Amino acid sequence: MTVSLSEAQSENKTLSAKLAANRTAATSVESTTSKVPSSAVKANGGIRMVGSAEAAQVAQAAQLKEDIYSDLTGLIIRSVKREAEEDVFDCIQTGRNGTLHFKLAAGNEKSADSYDDVQCSYIPQLDSSRDRALMELLPDYLEDEITFPRPQAANFYARVAKALTDKAA
Repeated sequence: MTVSLSEAQSENKTLSAKLAANRTAATSVESTTSKVPSSAVKANGGIRMVGSAEAAQVAQAAQLKEDIYSDLTGLIIRSVKREAEEDVFDCIQTGRNGTLHFKLAAGNEKSADSYDDVQCSYIPQLDSSRDRALMELLPDYLEDEITFPRPQAANFYARVAKALTDKAA
């Protein structure tokens, strides 16, 4: 009974995180597509594509890609902040064992001479009261900041996903 209760609570957290991310995305897409300027309406009632409408379609397609990726992997990218030397992604990874909030900083084109030289930093956003149960399940290395070469990003992500999806012993 406690196992099913904790699984239900974990699923509730996951769905709440996804809902919050989707509401934010829907609001931004809705605000860019809700009003068609009168200059874009043709005399016969049709709508002609203008730069902002095309940009809205591109943004909507990008959001659809992000949504399906999130559905497939459980990774929600809440925001991206471009800085001088790196891009910082605010992420939530969901799984049967809980929800992990973290930031991932990836060096950009200005930070290294080649892709192999780019560094990534994992910065967990753990709260000891909110994430107590998760912290008991996480490997110790996911509770601290980690820096690794960008070519190792897939291996890093596989370990994060495994920690959140493998059945707890």
